[in-house]
Amino acid sequence: MKGRIEQIAYIGWLGIDYEAITLDKGAFTGLIGPSGAGKSTLTMCLAYAQLPDRRVLDISPISDLQDPHNAGKDSLLGRISPNYGYAYVVLDILTRHGKRLIAGIHAQGEDGRGNLTRFYIDNYPEGAPLQDALRISEGDTQHYPDLPDLKRSLAARGYDLHICRQVQDYGQVLYEAGVLPTNLADFSDRSLYSKLIEATYRGGISADVASKLKDYLLPEDRKVPEMVSKIQECTSQVFSTRRTLGDADRQLNLLQATYGTGKEIVLNALRHEIDVQHVVELEIERLEREVTADMETLSSKTQEVDLLSKDIRTTEETIQTLQQSTQTELRTEEGLMDVRGKEVQTKETAHDAAKGQLRQFKKGEKAWKAAAGIHADRDPTWLADWLDNEIENRGNDIARKGLEIEGLQASRAALVVGTVNTKTATLAKSVGGQTLEEVFDESGDQQAVALEMGLCGLVDGVVGVTPDVLVNLESSQDLPDIFWLGERSPSEATVRTVGQWNVSAGAGGYIVSSKRRHPVFGRQARENRITEIDKNIKILLDKQKTYRIEKEGEDGKGGLKGRLSSLQMNHEAIAFFIENRGNAIAIEQNAETAKKAHEDASRLHGESQFKVNDLRNKLLKVGEPHQENLKELNNKKTKAERTLDEISKRLPGKQDSLKENQDQLRKQRDSMASMIETLGQQGESFLSDARGMESPLPDIYNIEQTRRIINLRNALESESPSRLELIQAASPTDTSSCIRLWPMLLEILRDRIVLDLADMDGADLLSEMRKRRNNLNDQLGLQENEVRIQARSLHSAIQSSVSSQRNRIRALSKLGEDIHFGNIVGIRIVVDTRQEMLSMLEGFADQMSLFQDNTKPVDQSLREFFAAASEKYKFTGEELLDYRNYMDLRIEARRKNKEWETASSLSGGESIGGGLAIALMLSRSMASRGEIKPEQITPLFVIDELHRLDPKGQGMIVDFAKREGFQVYVTAQALKPNFECTLYTLERIYDPEERLIIRGQEKKLPHAA
Repeated sequence: MKGRIEQIAYIGWLGIDYEAITLDKGAFTGLIGPSGAGKSTLTMCLAYAQLPDRRVLDISPISDLQDPHNAGKDSLLGRISPNYGYAYVVLDILTRHGKRLIAGIHAQGEDGRGNLTRFYIDNYPEGAPLQDALRISEGDTQHYPDLPDLKRSLAARGYDLHICRQVQDYGQVLYEAGVLPTNLADFSDRSLYSKLIEATYRGGISADVASKLKDYLLPEDRKVPEMVSKIQECTSQVFSTRRTLGDADRQLNLLQATYGTGKEIVLNALRHEIDVQHVVELEIERLEREVTADMETLSSKTQEVDLLSKDIRTTEETIQTLQQSTQTELRTEEGLMDVRGKEVQTKETAHDAAKGQLRQFKKGEKAWKAAAGIHADRDPTWLADWLDNEIENRGNDIARKGLEIEGLQASRAALVVGTVNTKTATLAKSVGGQTLEEVFDESGDQQAVALEMGLCGLVDGVVGVTPDVLVNLESSQDLPDIFWLGERSPSEATVRTVGQWNVSAGAGGYIVSSKRRHPVFGRQARENRITEIDKNIKILLDKQKTYRIEKEGEDGKGGLKGRLSSLQMNHEAIAFFIENRGNAIAIEQNAETAKKAHEDASRLHGESQFKVNDLRNKLLKVGEPHQENLKELNNKKTKAERTLDEISKRLPGKQDSLKENQDQLRKQRDSMASMIETLGQQGESFLSDARGMESPLPDIYNIEQTRRIINLRNALESESPSRLELIQAASPTDTSSCIRLWPMLLEILRDRIVLDLADMDGADLLSEMRKRRNNLNDQLGLQENEVRIQARSLHSAIQSSVSSQRNRIRALSKLGEDIHFGNIVGIRIVVDTRQEMLSMLEGFADQMSLFQDNTKPVDQSLREFFAAASEKYKFTGEELLDYRNYMDLRIEARRKNKEWETASSLSGGESIGGGLAIALMLSRSMASRGEIKPEQITPLFVIDELHRLDPKGQGMIVDFAKREGFQVYVTAQALKPNFECTLYTLERIYDPEERLIIRGQEKKLPHAA
C-alpha cells in the first residue's frame, strides 16, 4: 500500500481562520484565481510543511521574485495573519500501513523571520473531521488555539500531539508514513530535497535549473576546505601569534574587567528573574487556595439547595391538604349565601323603586333651589330666559378681554428674538471667535436694524479673527455658506424711513428692509420688553378668568351656564317635585319601609357572608403554622442560591487570573530555560550562584545594574559596533538582554585568547598565555611542513571527489532513462570532466614558492597559478578549490525515434515534465537508500503558475503523474482542463475585513470527448 497526503488544512494565514483542501483521489489538484488571491501562498506554505527547515529551504512564489518591493522580505512571516500572530499547515495523511497520521507545522514570527515548529498526532480517530482536532469549542464560540493550548486541548480529549525538536524526527514520521523519500536525517539530503522542491515549484528545466544542476545534485566536499583551512592556519599563525603577544597585557586587563563585570551583571539579572518568578509563584499559590475553597463551597451549597428544595416541597404538600378540607366546608356555606343573596336582590329592587321616587323628589327640590336661587317663586320658563341673558353678558366681557390680550400678544410677537443658524456657532468654535449675535446681544431695535443693514443683511459671522484662520478650515455642511468675519465689530449704517421700509446706502446702491422684519441682533433688550408685556397679559387673563368662572364656574360646569344646564337636565325631576310638593311625607315613609325589608334580608345574607369570610380567613390561615417554616426554608434556599451565584460569578475570574499567572510563570520559566541555554555549560553554575545571592530591593537593583552595564560599555568602547549595540540594548528590566551579554563576552575571550584558555581564572590566564608564547616558534616550523603536506593532498582529494560523484550521477541517471511523458521517452544527466584543469591542479602542489608569503591566502595563490598558466580559466581561488568546478553536468532528453539531445530545447510542457522527471529521479534515488521501497511512497510535487501551459501540456503532466504514481498540486490564474481533476477557486475579499474564500470542494471534470 502507498502512503499519500489526503487533505491539507490552513489556519491563521492572511484572510484565513480555517480552510481545508482535499487532494484529488487521482493525481491533479489545482488552485485557481486572480493574482493576489493567495494561491501561491498556500502552495508555498505546503512546501514548508514537507521540509520544515529554513536553513535549507527559503522558497518564494514566482510573483514575489518578479516584484522588487518584496526583495529582502521574509516570504513566510509576511503571510501570517496579524489577527492570530501564528499559523498552521496541517497534513492529513493515509499512511502506507493504512492508518491515519496528522502532521504539520506551526509558524510564528521571531526577530523578523517566520520560525517553524514541527508536530504530529498519531492516534486521532479515522473518519473524525480534521477540523475538530484543531479547534476548541466553548459554548457557542470556537477558535483555533496556539500550539501549547492545542496540545493541552488534545491531551484532555485523550489524543497525543508530539513536538518534533529536530527536523529528522519530523522527517522520520513522514518517511515511515510514505509521503517523503527520505527521513531528512542527513543535512545533505535536506539540502538536496530543498533544491528538488524549488525546481518543481518554479517549474521545468529552465536555463537557471540547468546551470544550477551541480548545486542541486553535487554535495559540498568538506575535506578540501578543511585542508585549505589547515594550510591557511599554518601560514597565518605566526603573524597572529606576534600580534597576540604584543597585545597580551592590554587584553588581559581588559578581559579581567569585562569578565568580572559581565559575570556580576549575569548573576544579578538571574537573581532578579528568580525574585520575579517567586512573586508570581506566591500569587499562583494564593489563587489556587481560593479557587479550591470556592469549588468546595460550590459543591456543598449545591447539595444544600437540593435538600432545601425537597423540604419545601414536603411542607407545601402539607399546607395543600389542610386547605382542601377547609375548602369543602366553604363551598357549602357559599351555597346558602347565594340563596340569601338573591332575596337581598329582590328586596333591594323594591327598595330602589321607593328610594328612586324619594330621590327624584329630593333631586327636583335640590335642582330647583340651585337653579332658581332667589327666584324660586318664578316658573322654570322665566328662569331659563333670565339665565340665557346673563350668560350672554359674561361672554361679551370675556371676548373684550380676549381682544386686549391678542393686541398685547401681537406686540410681543413683533419682539420675538430671531436666531442665527447653529452653523454660525460651529464656525465660531472652529476659528476661535464670537458670533455677531453674541456681540450685539444688548442692542436696541434701531441699533440692531442699523447694524444688520450695515452688513447688507448678513447675520452669520464671527468677531475677533482674521481671514488667516480660513487656511486650515475645510468647507462642510456644518458651516454657513456665506458669512462675515473681522477683528473688530462692524459699524452701524445710517438708516432713514421711507414709507413701510428702512433704507440705507450700501453695496453701490441701497439696502432696504421691511419694518416688519424682526432683527436678529439686540436679543436681550427685546426679551426685557417681552417680560413686561407678559405681566400685562397675565392681569388680563386673571380678569378673563373671573368672568369665565361667573359664567361657567371653577370646573367649567358651574356658574350661570351650570344653573341653566341643571335646569335643562333636571326638568323632569323639577316637574316631579313641583307636582308632588304636598305628598312629601308619604314618599319618605314608603322608602323607609322598603329600606327595613332590604336591611333584614341583608342582615341574613351578612350572617352567611360572615361565615363565608370566616371560612375564607381560616382557609388563608390554615397553613400559617407551616408558613413560617416554609418561609425559613425559602430564605435559606435563597441565601444558598445567592452564595452559589456569587461564587459562580467570581470563580471564572479567579480561574482566568490563575491561568494567566500560570501562563506567565510558564513563559518566565521558558524564558529562564532559554537564558540558561544561552549561558551554555556555565548556565546551571550561574543559576546555583544566583540562588545563593541575597535579593536586592528593586530600586537598588535597577541602580546598581545600570551602573554595571555602563562600566562594561566603557570598558569595551573599542569593540565592534555590533557588540556595543548589544551592550546598549541591555537593560536592568530586561533580564534576557543582560544574559545575552555573556556569550558575547565569551566570544571576546575566544577572539582575544586561545580557545582552550577561555574558561581559566583571570589570575592564571596571563601566565599561561606567556608560557605559550615561547612555544609558538617551535609550532611555526611544524606548521610550515604541514603546509607542504596539505598542498600535495589537494589534487588527490579533488580527483577522488570528481570520480566518486561521476559514478553516483551515472547511477542516478539510469533511473530516468525509462521515464517517459508526452513525446519524451527518456531523461538522463551527463557528466563531463575537465581533465586539463585537474592536471594543472596536480602541478600546483609542487609550487611551494607560492606559499612563501604567509599573509597570502591559499585560494589567492591558486588563482594566480591558474591565471599564469592559461587565460581561459576565469575562476576565483575559492571556485578552484571546489571539485564541482572540475566537472560539468547537462540534462539530455530523447524523443521517440530520435537521439539524445540537450533538454534546453524542450517545449514548455516537456520542460516542466522534465523538471518533474529530475525530481522523481532524485526522490527515488533518496528513497532507494532506505528501508522503504520507492513504490510505497507517493511524492507530492508543487508547481506554481501552471497557466503557462496550454490544456494539452497540462494533460501530459497529469498522465505522467498517474503513470509514475505521484501527485501534483498546482496554481493558475485560470484552467480549462480536458482531464479529470479537482479544482478550487480562490477569491480574496477586503470588506468588512480581509478574507480568503475557497470554493469548489472536490469538483470533478469529465474526460474530454
